[in-house]
Amino acid sequence: MNSVLFNADALTRWIQEFRLNCYFKFVLPRIERTKLEGIELDLSTLAPRLRNRILNVGYEDAEKDICRSMLTSSDTVLELGGGIGFLGLFCQLKLGITKYITVEANPATIAVLEQNYRLNNVTPLVWNCAVGPSDGEVFLNVDGDFWEHHLADASHTAGNVAVPSMTFATLLAKSDFDITALVIDIEGAEKHIDFALLPSSVRKIIIEVHRDSLGDQGMKRLFADVRKQGFRTVHCKEATFGFLRE
Repeated sequence: MNSVLFNADALTRWIQEFRLNCYFKFVLPRIERTKLEGIELDLSTLAPRLRNRILNVGYEDAEKDICRSMLTSSDTVLELGGGIGFLGLFCQLKLGITKYITVEANPATIAVLEQNYRLNNVTPLVWNCAVGPSDGEVFLNVDGDFWEHHLADASHTAGNVAVPSMTFATLLAKSDFDITALVIDIEGAEKHIDFALLPSSVRKIIIEVHRDSLGDQGMKRLFADVRKQGFRTVHCKEATFGFLRE
């Protein structure tokens, strides 16, 4: 009897794995476009793992929900780490924000972002650069899916490409309008943001923090630096936080 149950369990697991493999190998590659929150997204250049995340896992849910709670149509936004453009499109199409700057380091990702904006009849204001320790050039590791791209230490490592770099201060000065809100998801490069430089116009920060990159001390320092500027935590979902300055 135990042998029969074991065989039945093994067969069930094999069927589940077979279905999953078929889904990733045959079904997902055929899905080239989808709608998320009514926003058209082009999936044609994305790997099956990323397509699955967008279709089934709850893509950008934490950032989206906090943006919905904190931002209004009168906000002017600087987004650091634009990815494929979903969050920027959500803020503009669903929240009515008209002044929205996106910073994205990887030009290949920007190409996908621009395609998604075209699908939704929106013109992006996007700057191709990384947030770095200095103005000039840094190396970006582009192995894996776009949400895994991060600043790298050296040029000789496989998967690293050179990209333009700007400091946080330079990015703030580059804007033609006063920024009221920051939306940040830059895979650990948040350590290069000097929150003491924030102009008084910035009242809201929505940021995904990356403990693996920052470490415990880096996390404590980031939260302390934000609070020194008069911000308090008003939202926390997964690794994304919303800070408000009254």
